Amino acid sequence: MPTSKDEPSNSKEPAQDKAPALDQAATMPDLIEKTLDTLDGGSGSFLTSASGELVSVSPSKPEQLVGSIFDGKYEILSLLGQGGMSAVFKAKNLVLNRIVAIKILLGSRNLNEQSLMRFQQEARAASQLDHHNIVKVHDFSVSIDHAPYMVMDYVEGNSIAEIITAEGQLDPYRALDLILQACDALEHAHRQGVVHRDLKPSNIMVTKGKNDSEVAKIVDFGVAKIMEEEQGSAPQLTRTGEVFGSPLYMSPEQCLGKKVDARTDIYSLACVLFEELTGMPPFRADNVLATMHMHISDAPPEVTKLRTDLPNGAVLSSILLTALSKNPEQRFQSMRDFSTALQKAALKPQTRLGKILTLLNIFRKTKGSNRKLPMLTIIAASTILVGGASLWALHSLQEANKLQEVLTLKDEDVLMSARDKLEQEYLLEADPIRRDVQDGRKLTDGIVPFYLKEPQLQVLYLRHTKISGLGFDQLTKGLSKQLTGFSCSGNTHLMPNDLMKIVENLDGDRLNLLAMQSVRATDDVVAAFSKFKVLENLEISGSDITQNVFKRLPEMRSVKKVMVNDTAANDETLRDIAEKFPNLEGLHLRGTKVTDAGLQALKKLPLRYMSVSRTNLSEHALAELKAAIGSRLKIDSTPKD
Repeated sequence: MPTSKDEPSNSKEPAQDKAPALDQAATMPDLIEKTLDTLDGGSGSFLTSASGELVSVSPSKPEQLVGSIFDGKYEILSLLGQGGMSAVFKAKNLVLNRIVAIKILLGSRNLNEQSLMRFQQEARAASQLDHHNIVKVHDFSVSIDHAPYMVMDYVEGNSIAEIITAEGQLDPYRALDLILQACDALEHAHRQGVVHRDLKPSNIMVTKGKNDSEVAKIVDFGVAKIMEEEQGSAPQLTRTGEVFGSPLYMSPEQCLGKKVDARTDIYSLACVLFEELTGMPPFRADNVLATMHMHISDAPPEVTKLRTDLPNGAVLSSILLTALSKNPEQRFQSMRDFSTALQKAALKPQTRLGKILTLLNIFRKTKGSNRKLPMLTIIAASTILVGGASLWALHSLQEANKLQEVLTLKDEDVLMSARDKLEQEYLLEADPIRRDVQDGRKLTDGIVPFYLKEPQLQVLYLRHTKISGLGFDQLTKGLSKQLTGFSCSGNTHLMPNDLMKIVENLDGDRLNLLAMQSVRATDDVVAAFSKFKVLENLEISGSDITQNVFKRLPEMRSVKKVMVNDTAANDETLRDIAEKFPNLEGLHLRGTKVTDAGLQALKKLPLRYMSVSRTNLSEHALAELKAAIGSRLKIDSTPKD
């Protein structure tokens, strides 16, 4: 199996292989002391061979471990990669009969508390991440021979670095697809408070998914930063002034040893994309210091000058220049912002004829009729809809016949009068990534097949429609792996079981906004929201929930906004909100039963906005809350004293 020179890939290991040893991270000082006490200053670790004998393993010769039985249950099959004081091996779990990857900290001459703590930090950072584009850590422990190790998924594939070496410049759409997957993974990591800090082509593996699709997987959180430690009391392993990362891909602030955050990963990932497209990183000098100086001082080259055949080249060049800004404040401020910009650059152009065909087909489905329009009307309609793409676009009778075959409208006037409204709501002239239908009263199940054929669609808001429960089921099932935002608000005809199917269909690793307002959502439906690992906006105003709606949810640290207007929410609900959503910034409580006493639970939340009209909250209680939280809190209220 080809591997990267820095970190290997790893195949999927089931969750059953996750051992209680992961909890040992909490008692790591004891493990460190035990390990250090065992070491006598020799040059290697002693591990058990298949014959039961002790094998001395030098960090410079980790291949000596191949063929041995590690920690009594892992047969070491091959060496995948090494770096510093650790090595990664392909192994077989003899208990579960599974192939895994094991990263082992080797050597004792230089094995001190600091290196053990860094190894622990990597395990801690990686083990708290659960995303299909991140190699999962299942176990972290110290072996019976006192060697710290972690067990990971084994992924069969090549790194982006190896692909570039073998193939040169990547196809632009392929390059963008891999980077967009990495964006998803890193957005998840950042939500969990983890910054990778060492992104490079060799740390992004590419493996095969369903239907031979390519799946990117990020590896090696060896120098990851757990951001919560910056505010907490835990001792920091990396402080201002220390430099970590790979020089070709390090941000300017990394090169200067300054404080880093998620925007450092944006810079490094932009370097990777640049290399995918051009075959070379944006900055490379004769030595490490000179390269770092270029990151700090030199303007990045324009990608279109190094590769002239890029589709959407001007857009892509602008995106990269923003992401590679020297000042973090001038970059994209989140991985989602970076991803959204890249998605536009990844759009493939569509022919005008294709637009006409799709447009007219949607009219047929949404309006419905059995009578075809005469050919003259079809040509006139296509002229109106595409603003100039008239007879020359229909350059053959065959293409004109195609238009006639798909068009069935009641009369010519429907096509003309509905043009503007349909273009805004659900036609190709709209943003292909987002469909936001405010008033969908004319939408029925006939629209479903067209949305299912939109590969770029990620945000779908279908309010007040006539789409049936079955139609919504088909939509969310078919678009599950695409959607990051979904709303079925105002579809009052949907039953709780319809809503439950929608929740079951949506991807728990992708969805960050879910709106079910003014529908018959119940506590059972909301309890199913526990699957959404990156959910930010939870909107259930005007639903059938009770005051206990959130009790069955786990802590959801990603949630930033909750809307429970016009529901049975009360003080007990507020206490649950404070417990379940500790990072909440926006809370909408209009028309609820909350009182002054309930506000006490909210004082430790990082709230920025509250809407409390039509409640029994007093001005005095709201002023106290604002004083406790700070001036950042804005309150929209018509309180009752």
